[in-house]
Amino acid sequence: RLQEDKTTPFFQGLFFCTSDGVIGGSAHGCYDTTVALAERLAVLSVAEANASDPRDQEMIMTLVDEEGGIESMNRFIRDRMLSTLKMVQSNFVKDMHQLEARLGDDRAAQRRRDGPGPGPGRDQEALPPSPTE
Repeated sequence: RLQEDKTTPFFQGLFFCTSDGVIGGSAHGCYDTTVALAERLAVLSVAEANASDPRDQEMIMTLVDEEGGIESMNRFIRDRMLSTLKMVQSNFVKDMHQLEARLGDDRAAQRRRDGPGPGPGRDQEALPPSPTE
Protein backbone atom coordinates (compact mmCIF):
# COMPACT_ATOMS: atom_id res chain seq x y z
CA ARG A 1 0.00 0.00 0.00
CA LEU A 2 2.88 2.44 0.69
CA GLN A 3 3.93 2.45 -2.95
CA GLU A 4 0.39 2.43 -4.31
CA ASP A 5 -1.18 5.14 -2.14
CA LYS A 6 -2.59 7.79 -4.48
CA THR A 7 -4.55 9.53 -1.71
CA THR A 8 -1.41 11.25 -0.42
CA PRO A 9 -0.09 13.12 -3.46
CA PHE A 10 3.06 14.36 -1.74
CA PHE A 11 4.22 10.92 -0.59
CA GLN A 12 7.16 9.89 -2.78
CA GLY A 13 8.18 6.69 -1.05
CA LEU A 14 11.04 5.78 1.23
CA PHE A 15 14.32 7.66 0.96
CA PHE A 16 17.53 6.94 2.85
CA CYS A 17 19.03 10.11 4.28
CA THR A 18 22.43 10.78 5.82
CA SER A 19 24.19 13.90 7.04
CA ASP A 20 25.60 14.18 3.48
CA GLY A 21 22.17 14.12 1.85
CA VAL A 22 19.81 11.61 0.26
CA ILE A 23 21.49 8.39 -0.82
CA GLY A 24 21.10 8.02 -4.57
CA GLY A 25 19.75 11.56 -4.81
CA SER A 26 22.71 12.96 -6.75
CA ALA A 27 25.25 11.79 -9.28
CA HIS A 28 27.93 11.71 -6.60
CA GLY A 29 27.12 9.64 -3.58
CA CYS A 30 28.83 8.26 -0.56
CA TYR A 31 29.37 4.72 -1.80
CA ASP A 32 30.73 3.29 1.43
CA THR A 33 27.75 4.64 3.38
CA THR A 34 25.36 3.14 0.83
CA VAL A 35 27.00 -0.28 1.07
CA ALA A 36 27.08 -0.17 4.87
CA LEU A 37 23.39 0.74 5.03
CA ALA A 38 22.46 -1.96 2.51
CA GLU A 39 24.33 -4.55 4.57
CA ARG A 40 22.42 -3.53 7.70
CA LEU A 41 19.03 -3.45 5.99
CA ALA A 42 19.62 -6.88 4.44
CA VAL A 43 19.29 -8.39 7.91
CA LEU A 44 16.96 -5.87 9.52
CA SER A 45 13.72 -7.07 11.02
CA VAL A 46 11.08 -4.51 11.87
CA ALA A 47 9.97 -6.92 14.61
CA GLU A 48 13.18 -6.14 16.50
CA ALA A 49 12.84 -2.36 16.26
CA ASN A 50 12.25 -0.41 19.45
CA ALA A 51 11.08 3.10 20.23
CA SER A 52 12.10 5.02 23.33
CA ASP A 53 8.46 5.85 24.08
CA PRO A 54 6.10 2.84 24.41
CA ARG A 55 3.30 4.89 22.81
CA ASP A 56 5.46 5.45 19.75
CA GLN A 57 6.26 1.74 19.64
CA GLU A 58 2.55 0.90 19.69
CA MET A 59 1.74 3.50 17.03
CA ILE A 60 4.53 2.26 14.74
CA MET A 61 3.55 -1.38 15.08
CA THR A 62 -0.09 -0.48 14.38
CA LEU A 63 0.99 1.26 11.18
CA VAL A 64 3.18 -1.70 10.24
CA ASP A 65 0.18 -4.02 10.71
CA GLU A 66 -2.00 -1.72 8.58
CA GLU A 67 0.62 -1.84 5.82
CA GLY A 68 0.58 -5.62 5.64
CA GLY A 69 2.59 -6.72 8.62
CA ILE A 70 6.21 -7.14 9.56
CA GLU A 71 7.33 -9.26 6.61
CA SER A 72 5.63 -6.91 4.17
CA MET A 73 7.37 -3.91 5.74
CA ASN A 74 10.73 -5.73 5.76
CA ARG A 75 10.25 -6.48 2.04
CA PHE A 76 9.24 -2.86 1.30
CA ILE A 77 12.39 -1.54 3.01
CA ARG A 78 14.67 -4.06 1.27
CA ASP A 79 13.09 -3.47 -2.14
CA ARG A 80 13.55 0.26 -1.78
CA MET A 81 17.17 -0.21 -0.67
CA LEU A 82 17.80 -2.50 -3.64
CA SER A 83 16.42 0.13 -6.01
CA THR A 84 18.58 2.81 -4.38
CA LEU A 85 21.63 0.54 -4.47
CA LYS A 86 21.18 -0.03 -8.22
CA MET A 87 20.91 3.73 -8.78
CA VAL A 88 24.08 4.36 -6.77
CA GLN A 89 25.85 1.53 -8.63
CA SER A 90 24.93 3.10 -11.96
CA ASN A 91 26.19 6.49 -10.79
CA PHE A 92 29.40 4.89 -9.52
CA VAL A 93 30.09 3.20 -12.86
CA LYS A 94 29.47 6.50 -14.71
CA ASP A 95 31.79 8.32 -12.30
CA MET A 96 34.52 5.72 -12.82
CA HIS A 97 34.23 5.90 -16.61
CA GLN A 98 34.44 9.69 -16.52
CA LEU A 99 37.49 9.57 -14.26
CA GLU A 100 39.17 6.95 -16.44
CA ALA A 101 38.59 9.16 -19.48
CA ARG A 102 39.90 12.26 -17.72
CA LEU A 103 42.97 10.45 -16.40
CA GLY A 104 43.60 8.91 -19.82
CA ASP A 105 43.33 12.30 -21.54
CA ASP A 106 46.89 13.11 -20.47
CA ARG A 107 48.22 10.22 -22.57
CA ALA A 108 46.05 11.16 -25.55
CA ALA A 109 47.23 14.80 -25.32
CA GLN A 110 50.85 13.64 -25.15
CA ARG A 111 50.37 11.48 -28.28
CA ARG A 112 48.90 14.48 -30.11
CA ARG A 113 51.92 16.62 -29.16
CA ASP A 114 54.45 13.93 -30.07
CA GLY A 115 52.84 13.16 -33.41
CA PRO A 116 52.08 9.72 -34.81
CA GLY A 117 53.96 6.88 -33.25
CA PRO A 118 55.25 3.78 -34.99
CA GLY A 119 52.74 2.04 -37.17
CA PRO A 120 52.01 0.90 -40.70
CA GLY A 121 53.53 3.28 -43.21
CA ARG A 122 55.72 4.96 -40.59
CA ASP A 123 58.49 3.14 -38.72
CA GLN A 124 57.20 -0.40 -39.12
CA GLU A 125 55.84 -2.51 -41.91
CA ALA A 126 52.25 -3.64 -41.75
CA LEU A 127 51.87 -7.12 -40.36
CA PRO A 128 50.07 -9.71 -42.48
CA PRO A 129 46.56 -10.49 -41.34
CA SER A 130 46.23 -13.23 -38.79
CA PRO A 131 44.73 -16.57 -39.96
CA THR A 132 41.48 -15.70 -38.16
CA GLU A 133 40.94 -12.45 -40.09
